[in-house]
Amino acid sequence: MRDKDIINTLKHVESKRQELLTLMFDSRMKNIPIDNIANLVADVLNNLTKCFDYAARDIYDIFIVSNPKKNKLKIYFPFYKNQLMDKNNPFYVLIIQKKDLYDYLYEIAEKSDNKELISNTSIQYSLAREVRELVNADKHNKIIEIDNEGPSELLAKSGLGNIVLKESNPNSDNWKVNLFPNQQKVQKTSKAYRLVENNKEVADFCTFAQWNAEQILYSIYQKYFGLKIKQ
Repeated sequence: MRDKDIINTLKHVESKRQELLTLMFDSRMKNIPIDNIANLVADVLNNLTKCFDYAARDIYDIFIVSNPKKNKLKIYFPFYKNQLMDKNNPFYVLIIQKKDLYDYLYEIAEKSDNKELISNTSIQYSLAREVRELVNADKHNKIIEIDNEGPSELLAKSGLGNIVLKESNPNSDNWKVNLFPNQQKVQKTSKAYRLVENNKEVADFCTFAQWNAEQILYSIYQKYFGLKIKQ
């Protein structure tokens, strides 16, 4: 089983995502570019797809193939209905071997098609396949820096962590200054780093992609393997 591999990989993803957020904040404070932002984003997204393929291999080894040690077939997570409906795809066998799991994987694919949200979240099921498509097309590290339209920001380092307040915040400037009386703060025009392929802000995209992977994988391992992979 690869549950521990998934746990360790998700821990690595979280550390790299936090590193990305810190570098982005510091670059805005100091008005300097981030040299390795593409590498950090690629690291996060690559490892999220790796987690899904760990799960795919566990499903294959436990429910599909009789002797996994002798089988070296490359196995990838089935994000699409046509993969699950293809009689030549190994996961098609789940219709007989593990119908409830087949139905769940099909449901994920269908909800991804329909841009549905994971229950009790604002995260779309389809994010996982979007990450896979970016990685497969080698477009997960193509990033541009842009000036955001809109108000400038007040950036502050405090005991609470890094804080960003929009200039359009309804509170007065005096309130903002008093909030961080002894802390480093600076006012900047907002900048953003976006993926070229989908025009999504990289920090938000990485955060939601991580949450998406965690929600789906936690559910699969708890329901069908009886394992908890929460960190």
